[in-house]
Amino acid sequence: MPRQLHPVSQKLVGWLFLLAGVLLLLGLALQLVVRYYRLRQTGTMGLDGQEWALGLAMLAAGVLMVRVGWRMRASVG
Repeated sequence: MPRQLHPVSQKLVGWLFLLAGVLLLLGLALQLVVRYYRLRQTGTMGLDGQEWALGLAMLAAGVLMVRVGWRMRASVG
């Protein structure tokens, strides 16, 4: 079983997870705007299935990072 982090370290790691998750979600939102404009210009030829699958995986990772960070930060009390 892993050791518990010092409360200050746990809070810092929680904030870092929150920051990384929010930045990842922001990047995905910007990428979605770029995909929309590319779809408008090229039609369905601009759609790439692998790109969308990777985007969904990164979306799940970003949400999990925010969730873990929120819980780590809140559990310190």
